[in-house]
Amino acid sequence: MFRGLGARGLWFAIAGIALVATVGTLTWYLLRLDNYGAKAGVGLVGFSAESTGTVAFAGQFPMAEEAPLGGPMGMDQIDDRLYIALSEIGAIGVFSLDGAMLDTITIEPVSGAPVSYPIDVAAISPDRLAVVETSGNRVILLDPSDPTAARPLLSEAAPSLGQPTAVEYHGGELFVADATSGMIHVYDGSGEPLRHLGAGMIPPITYVGAMHLAGSTLWVSDSNVGRVLGLDPITGQVLRSVQMRFDLPRGIVSDEAGRIYVAEAFAGVVRVFDSEGLGVLDVVGDEALHGFAAETAMTAPKDVWWDANESRLYVSDAEQGRIKVYNVREEVE
Repeated sequence: MFRGLGARGLWFAIAGIALVATVGTLTWYLLRLDNYGAKAGVGLVGFSAESTGTVAFAGQFPMAEEAPLGGPMGMDQIDDRLYIALSEIGAIGVFSLDGAMLDTITIEPVSGAPVSYPIDVAAISPDRLAVVETSGNRVILLDPSDPTAARPLLSEAAPSLGQPTAVEYHGGELFVADATSGMIHVYDGSGEPLRHLGAGMIPPITYVGAMHLAGSTLWVSDSNVGRVLGLDPITGQVLRSVQMRFDLPRGIVSDEAGRIYVAEAFAGVVRVFDSEGLGVLDVVGDEALHGFAAETAMTAPKDVWWDANESRLYVSDAEQGRIKVYNVREEVE
């Protein structure tokens, strides 16, 4: 005759199931990380000698025949190292500028979460990164050489973050966008709070996809309402706005000429504006405009980074799992 499990047997059964689930998750996680071992860089190419175009495909990493990255999102660079949030594997990938993978920094999940989900990164210094990790609704500060010692961006005087979405570091200050409060919180490099931007703005800031400080303007992509604003980084006053309604604007960056690049995720392109955001100068990733082959065009651009030395735009394409690199220049006379 079958007899039901006693309390002790039931406890052991539950513990066994939990152990199997945990081991399975960990195994999957480690296998994913193993796919991102050290890889050689790619041969990025410049404009051809006879080219008169304004945009040309320089290359991508990983290459088309290689396994894609796991959800590349936010990017930042320091000392010729490009840090990329790999959301689907819970890590920050460290790359050279030609796409060689140098390291993988694992982001430990918050207590009770099976995995972490980093979506943005800001390089404060070679030994300090700020990472937006959404599964724990937190921003963490970590040393790339010792990520296990990561600590949350929090002090007794700082407000708790409800839903951080983006980080930007510039001039000794760390800007953190919080979708819950509809504000941008500003900290010093050690994480102590300084001020808040955006309080009382009408309409309020919703979900900030990215921020970029160029000169005296903090450019902010307000993704949910399809707008890009230029704020005073001290007072939060709206100084200007890009004169266009976007389909999910995300990454923003500027070049040495002051041009503003905005990744439009749903449109699958990066639009180039003048320094005031008043007019579209070019469109990167548009197959019809620049004649890109299908494998060189982008699908869902999430962030952008500008290499001033080579005049190149780096674009994280989360859907394709690749970093697209484009040569960009002004019109050739």
